[in-house]
Amino acid sequence: DLGVHEQAMMILECLHQDGNIPTAGPLKDLASECFNLLTHMAFKNVRNAATLFSRIDLFLSYLADANGLEFRADETISSLFHDNRLLCTQASGHVERQIVSLVCLKGQHYPYIKLLTVFMRPHGVAI
Repeated sequence: DLGVHEQAMMILECLHQDGNIPTAGPLKDLASECFNLLTHMAFKNVRNAATLFSRIDLFLSYLADANGLEFRADETISSLFHDNRLLCTQASGHVERQIVSLVCLKGQHYPYIKLLTVFMRPHGVAI
């Protein structure tokens, strides 16, 4: 139900509203659960992924945060692009630059490299 995704998105936007993403406690747990829900909604569901893609900048802003990997935002972004060649080609420039920047700035952590791989090779075929 995409109505549920709207509620999860509202929560994430409210938590991010002032730019201070929660780093501990129940609000951090709530944000993580919202990302978990969105991940499951988007994985292998092209329609849901396309709907959630409209909020990619919010997901990327969580990922760019110092504790971004703790929120599992990388998993949500990966689920949007997983085997979704159409979405990968629509987003290539903007999202690609942000992900490459994260790899460079945050170090070569596996989640960032995996995200870049998912984005660049839908269905195992390079874009």
